Amino acid sequence: MPLGNDILDSLPDRAKTALRPALRSIFLHRRDDSLEATLSKGLLFPVDALVATSLPGQEGRAVTLMAMGRRSALGVGRWLGGSVIVDARVLESGTAWLLPIPVPERSSYDEILGRPLSSWVYRMLMVSAYRLSCNVEHNVDRRLAHALLWIADETGRPQLSLTQQKLSELTAMRRPSVSLVLSDLQRRGIVRTVHGSIGIVDRRGLEREACTCYASTRAIMRDAALGQAADLPQIT
Repeated sequence: MPLGNDILDSLPDRAKTALRPALRSIFLHRRDDSLEATLSKGLLFPVDALVATSLPGQEGRAVTLMAMGRRSALGVGRWLGGSVIVDARVLESGTAWLLPIPVPERSSYDEILGRPLSSWVYRMLMVSAYRLSCNVEHNVDRRLAHALLWIADETGRPQLSLTQQKLSELTAMRRPSVSLVLSDLQRRGIVRTVHGSIGIVDRRGLEREACTCYASTRAIMRDAALGQAADLPQIT
């Protein structure tokens, strides 16, 4: 049975069978200010929730890194032994799988998840590189279309419960620019906006509006081959 997260669903059946007893289904609420306590317990695999990651910036402002959903995992940096603290906040409520990983048992999970998570980290590095280039090279209307499509792909839904302020933070755009682009897209019947919600009405039309970076990042996320463990240990 599919688990609803692309990384977990990419695993061979025997890997999913080995992991399934340890996975805990949890609900992430939009009111959660931080997922630090949750991520301290292990790896988080969103299903239909949307989470934004960020780093501390200058003058107390947080710098948003990425919106993550069903194609992603959170807590990987800590799992790999990294020391940089990345904050994570819930943008859209929904479910996720939590895989608690006590330190002594890390090696057992590494044989199952090591290659898939390494592949995912590489893909996210590539996506981040495209995003950096996109912010420099492309105008705001194409960048915003790209961002809306990315978020829709991460949630698996055409309806996005995001305010214009949140969207401006996610895209590193000024809120007036976001408002102007959304108004133009709505006028042409591509999106529909109401307070705190953005609906994609014409997906093909939005794809035509997006920069070429979207097609590249979509191919990276869709076509990358995930590693599979050859010998799976018993997890107790």
